[in-house]
Amino acid sequence: MVGRNRVILSVLAFLVLFAEGARAQEQPFTIEHLSAQLERGNYRNLDALIASLPLFFRQSYTIAYLSNSLQAAWPDAPRVLLYGPSAEMIIAFNDENGEFGNQQLEIIQYRREQAKFDFFLVEPDAAGRFRASPGKNCAFCHTPDTRPNFQPYAHWPGFYGSDDDRLSGGLSLPEEKGWLDGFIATASARPRYRHLVGLKDQYSGVATSRTKVNHGFELTFRLAQLNYRRIARILSERADWAKYKYAWLAAVSCSSSFHMAFPESERPTERSWSQFTEKEAGKTSPFLFLADRLRINSFALSLQTPGVEAEAFRGNILGSGGSSAPEMAGQLMDWDPELRNYGTAFDYRRQEMSARMGQVLNCERLTARSRAALGEGSNSL
Repeated sequence: MVGRNRVILSVLAFLVLFAEGARAQEQPFTIEHLSAQLERGNYRNLDALIASLPLFFRQSYTIAYLSNSLQAAWPDAPRVLLYGPSAEMIIAFNDENGEFGNQQLEIIQYRREQAKFDFFLVEPDAAGRFRASPGKNCAFCHTPDTRPNFQPYAHWPGFYGSDDDRLSGGLSLPEEKGWLDGFIATASARPRYRHLVGLKDQYSGVATSRTKVNHGFELTFRLAQLNYRRIARILSERADWAKYKYAWLAAVSCSSSFHMAFPESERPTERSWSQFTEKEAGKTSPFLFLADRLRINSFALSLQTPGVEAEAFRGNILGSGGSSAPEMAGQLMDWDPELRNYGTAFDYRRQEMSARMGQVLNCERLTARSRAALGEGSNSL
């Protein structure tokens, strides 16, 4: 009996610890939490600070062998982006002997309520203690309404797994697989990289297949969800939002009848927006057409990296591939509840990652409301 009770108590203890661990992983970790940790910990080197980061950050990451950031990256001394379970906070570091940026953490913090990305640097103060402070001059590379620079699916130049999370073939550099193998062979003995959880396992796989963990896709998908909400906020801040919000929803939900969202005298033809093509699906994009006609900088809406495939971003402005339109619709409906009168928004899970989806139930009713908002003779286009 005593033995049985011990077993029961052991099982209960395990379940309690498991539940506490699960709750801990669900708790947000923000720049405010990190700043408080820095105050308490008196950290004087980044190695110890990286080791102290939550486990769920150190097991979700992607690795760059080429960088245009403040932190240098090389094939054998790459830059690491930790992004956790949601990518609402990204923490980047490089090798302790990196050419530049090796005494900094670069941090991007997403503010869900405001739908904005804030930038921070963690670096030593005059006394040698690490402190967090707002980033300076970030808008030069990250656009005035700051956002991460990350290429759309499925090509991430400079990252291991650069071509659709494959290590060879396609657009990958021929040396990529060898570089990664060399880095992994030494990482476990290096002060910062040794804290990456499951490095060898996550990047395992046949060279021509995707890696076991699809790092590029995961980060793209997560960032895209945050950026759709940011786009909804940016559009809603425009003076013409009340007039055009129905047309915006139609643009991502009613592509075949999008032209009916405008008064007859100003109705665009499909030919007039045929130059705006979706790179991924080969379809015309009413969203890009409308952005162009309203003189909105669609590059700034995207997460496109300046100078990388500069002409290709127009086809993937919404970011994550074939489901981007309903995901954008879901964020428009969440941001402006009045739009829910024309459809429904719901949670959707994809490869253990959550998204907010939207579905317009009656495009005829939505486009009629758009025509009424714009009005005949409004010179809406």
